[in-house]
Amino acid sequence: MAGSNTTLRLALTQKKPPILCNERSMKNTHSNNWPAIDLEVWSEFKLVNLDNEYGSLLNKHVPEHDLVFPRADQNLHGITINGLDDIKRIIAWNDLLMRPTLDIAKSAFAHIEGDAISHAYTPVDKSTIAKVEGPNRKVFVDHVITLQADPWRNLVVGLGKPSSRFNMGGIHSANARISEHGYVLRHLAHLCTSANTPYGYIQTDRELVACQFKRNGDRYKVYYMQIQWSTHGPERLTTDLALWWLCMKALSPAVLQIEDITPHPNDPTIWMDEFLGNPGEPSVPYY
Repeated sequence: MAGSNTTLRLALTQKKPPILCNERSMKNTHSNNWPAIDLEVWSEFKLVNLDNEYGSLLNKHVPEHDLVFPRADQNLHGITINGLDDIKRIIAWNDLLMRPTLDIAKSAFAHIEGDAISHAYTPVDKSTIAKVEGPNRKVFVDHVITLQADPWRNLVVGLGKPSSRFNMGGIHSANARISEHGYVLRHLAHLCTSANTPYGYIQTDRELVACQFKRNGDRYKVYYMQIQWSTHGPERLTTDLALWWLCMKALSPAVLQIEDITPHPNDPTIWMDEFLGNPGEPSVPYY
């Protein structure tokens, strides 16, 4: 209909179809070069706080021709996770949705006027490989969103895993293979330090886990909040809305300086084995 309006909140709180996971492997990649971590619930990462910051922006009426966003029922219908790489189909959805919604939202920040936001993800067929430029080498990622400022600044890094290989319940369950789930958080910590950003997320077929990393002595503190894939509706914090909020936090002029959150690129402890606990031995309290 001519002259119709929509909102960012409508785009970011759609009902998404359930994703069937047939993958059964619980094994995860791990490395002695990944940071040791401690966990704490990110208690401030709640809808009430998001609405206090960006409620008016989320509810602002925007002409539909200015915000053409993808529909979850069309783009996610029939997706099944049969192997590790199939999770990239959900990463592709994140990439597709963040492009138009962040383009509209970045107008809220005068300090980045004229700067573009770039998006890269690794598709299932790996025809292209998303990567970030770390201080010592290139690091491959599933998803990265970058501000093309001077200099370029990585905003958020994403890592995808089937729910058989990672869930936050597995981190705390005494019956779970805790080390396997813990490797995924340590992997994300490695990717975020390589990208020099405090913000990252883990995407599964059941949940999104939003993370903020902060240097804590010779370890990293991971502030996390898990959001269920099935959550939807304008009065709820959905996975899509949570990812958008992570990006907005990274874009904000009030964001903590990177050196206050992650080691400086010249700090050798980023890459040294002694920065880590032995993955084969229990550490306190987690990995």
